[in-house]
Amino acid sequence: MLCVLLAATYRLWIPNSEFPPVAMFRWAAALPDWCSWIPLTGTVAGALWVIAPSRSASSGWWLVALSLSLGFVLDQHRLQPWAYQSLIYGCVFATMRPVRARQILIPLAASVYIYSAAGKLDYQFVHSVGQDFLNVPLGWLGLQDSISPETKATLAHVFPITELVLGVMLLVRKTRCLAGYMVIGLHASLIVMLGPWSLNHSHGVLLWNVLLIVQAWFLFAQPGTNSKRDNRLLYRRLFGLPPRDKAAGRPLSRMGCLISQVLVVIAIVMPATERAGLWDHWTSWALYSPHSSRTSVEFHRSCFDELPDSARKHLKEDADDDGWQELALDDWSLEELSVPVYPQARYQLALAYELATLRDIEKTAIRCKVRSAANRISGRREEQFLLGLKKIDQALNDYWLVPR
Repeated sequence: MLCVLLAATYRLWIPNSEFPPVAMFRWAAALPDWCSWIPLTGTVAGALWVIAPSRSASSGWWLVALSLSLGFVLDQHRLQPWAYQSLIYGCVFATMRPVRARQILIPLAASVYIYSAAGKLDYQFVHSVGQDFLNVPLGWLGLQDSISPETKATLAHVFPITELVLGVMLLVRKTRCLAGYMVIGLHASLIVMLGPWSLNHSHGVLLWNVLLIVQAWFLFAQPGTNSKRDNRLLYRRLFGLPPRDKAAGRPLSRMGCLISQVLVVIAIVMPATERAGLWDHWTSWALYSPHSSRTSVEFHRSCFDELPDSARKHLKEDADDDGWQELALDDWSLEELSVPVYPQARYQLALAYELATLRDIEKTAIRCKVRSAANRISGRREEQFLLGLKKIDQALNDYWLVPR
């Protein structure tokens, strides 16, 4: 499935002359262009290594994890949720035997649903994306226009509450198998709602939901995998306590196992800091959650000739006839790279700066509006207006992960 997802989003993983990459660090931005091919070739080679009949699958998983890590460092846009998940799983599979790997991945996989639900329990979701989801089944029933927006906002709470309940059920042995089947139904319904016949989301989003269906079967619903004895080792193994079943629990690499355990614990704990701005929205599993921080980028008509052809097609209309037009970053990303734009104000601001500098845009022909994450109760955001490259450059100095 990782190979399939890479194939569906291959344009994100190869050098692109029009959609500039945004590295995490200055040294990464200075690497030669040929380095941009390493993440894709390394990940595919590692995945094929794992699939091939061999006793050294661990080496293949390490190659997958290291290649994906380099890909993220070279371009933050590649931190798609499924790619981030694959990095963590790759480290776990490289260092642990199947029984232990399953046990340590159960709380991580359950946390995805819990944090995803928490990200949707807010004003923004129930008044926007939640109603879009709700309109799909209502449209089938012919009730889309007969229910008021206020009632739809109330009904939209059903989506995150269901997800939250399922996440908790996955942590409990007695309800895990049932929750696994329900999670399969959840993702099947998402595929129906997000498919080209309905909301028409990207292929990467749909394929990841297919992958999560497969995961739910093997991790939660498969018969015989939720025994009482098996469950007793769950949190002991998560925190590295010695397993009583030494044959099944012996790590392939003690140091590597420790690294994987630390990585999993970080992935479980740090999403709790997303609203405080310490962890990114997608790595906090804020999926289909419109509360994320963002940057609106506008260019003056005087510099339109310098913009890439693919970007000019996604300039919005000049509603107030002041010569400034907003570049629809999400539409541009979907058409050019086949993935949604990375939903982080930091990334989008850095993308605007990289585009302007690479295309020699006049310093005063660009302006940005940086919006914070939305308030959970009111949906309001703090806004910062930046006119010109100098102001944008100064604002980027406030962030850690930008190539400054």
